[in-house]
Amino acid sequence: PVLHSGESSNASSSASSPTGGMFGSIFGSVGKRPVSPDASTMTTTVVGAESAQKQRQRQKQRQRQQQQQSSASQAAPPSTAITNVGNPRRKSKAKQASSSSQLSPKPTTAAAATAASASVTSASAASDASSTLTSTQPLTEDFLAKELNDLSIQERQQVYEDVHGVSQIRNETPEFLQKCLDSMQREIARLLTSTASSSGITKEDRQIYDKAMFYCPKLLRNTKLRLMFIRCEDYDGAAAAVRYMRYWSFQYDIVDGDWDAILKPCGMTQEDLLRMEGKTGDDAKDSFLHKGFLHVLPQPDQSGRLVVTFFNKRCIYEDWKDAARTCVYIIMQALEQNVNAQIHGMIGIAYECVKEKFYALPFDMDLLSASAKFYSSLPIKYRAFHFCYDDPKMKAGLSLVQLAVGKSGRLRFRAHFGTDTVCRYKLMTFGIPTNVLPVHASTSTINMDSYHHFLDSCRQRQQQQLQEEGDSNVKMAATDTSKTSASANTNKATTATAKDEE
Repeated sequence: PVLHSGESSNASSSASSPTGGMFGSIFGSVGKRPVSPDASTMTTTVVGAESAQKQRQRQKQRQRQQQQQSSASQAAPPSTAITNVGNPRRKSKAKQASSSSQLSPKPTTAAAATAASASVTSASAASDASSTLTSTQPLTEDFLAKELNDLSIQERQQVYEDVHGVSQIRNETPEFLQKCLDSMQREIARLLTSTASSSGITKEDRQIYDKAMFYCPKLLRNTKLRLMFIRCEDYDGAAAAVRYMRYWSFQYDIVDGDWDAILKPCGMTQEDLLRMEGKTGDDAKDSFLHKGFLHVLPQPDQSGRLVVTFFNKRCIYEDWKDAARTCVYIIMQALEQNVNAQIHGMIGIAYECVKEKFYALPFDMDLLSASAKFYSSLPIKYRAFHFCYDDPKMKAGLSLVQLAVGKSGRLRFRAHFGTDTVCRYKLMTFGIPTNVLPVHASTSTINMDSYHHFLDSCRQRQQQQLQEEGDSNVKMAATDTSKTSASANTNKATTATAKDEE
């Protein structure tokens, strides 16, 4: 029975196999080649190891590609880095455009050149407008982060302390101040005799200083005035001498050579400002002095630094010299009244969160150059500057402002966006007293009470100085007359005794 079953199985297999019979069953069993369980597990482990190794290689390749893309985007200009990401076709289009521009003839006239440039800029602006607007802020943050990382640990700590109002103890002894004054005087004498302009002092600056020294040597040798410039330059006598000579040259320019206005012992007065602006009598209310562009807070910050607030919406002037004279008057009067402000510096706040009509400032090159001379001539030592605004349109111009103020100003520049209440809370985190901010909290309008009080105190103090100077001059004249009369009497007595002896 076993054979029959085997034959039947062979027969059935022979019918299906091409060889047939017993050889077919044998070759069929050999062709199937049964696999042991150990071999199957070995093949699966080998395949799994190969797949894991391939995955690691793919991950490494992806990481290399990402690093190459990031390095290429950092090395490339901002515009190319933004426009090429996510759209590889632009590279080929840019190449085609460059090749076509090289093959095509250049325009021969200025009109054709401007037309070609206008067409190119309009086409690129239409495609890259959104990317340019969205990429302005990140690029600025990266730029500022790079500048901050380039600083040393001590410089970075100094920036943080200046911005957040960490007070520094400065010991001023009479011997140390006298040493600084002597160094400043030696540098002034050297600058007056030297002809080189490497120090930033021009021939015109030397001539103006010589004239001022000839007209009023007592004022130019005033110790209190010179100490303001020494403290501004962190007790560097050479730098203070340069700033001091620039100061007199800048004042001479903005008053149009009116020596009587700047050579007073108390400096320029409010009457001089109104007279030079041509606003006297009832027209004095329309002068730049009474616009309220620059306010000095009656209370310093937590470090004893002077806080100055700018309201650009009140910067309305007919001549830029009117604005420059008023700013010089307010800053110098505030510094003379506060010695701590001379030592520790100032804090500037541009406050735009007020409900005032905005007047577009004219683009005046004289005003731009005057602003640069203003900060390089006056004894102003800004420790930080805050820009508070509530209009999103102003955000686009912040990067331009940061680029214009220089590296030191950019590191100490802080922008705050929000309503009046939000900006007040943000300023409080930097130690600035917002309770004396000249803005009504309920209506967000400018409060002029503290400003008028400041002007009145300055007027009274200057009148007192002029009166004391006049009394001292009268006393000096009286002493001179008494000395001359005494000498005359002695001369008469000597001549009388001489005659008697003869």
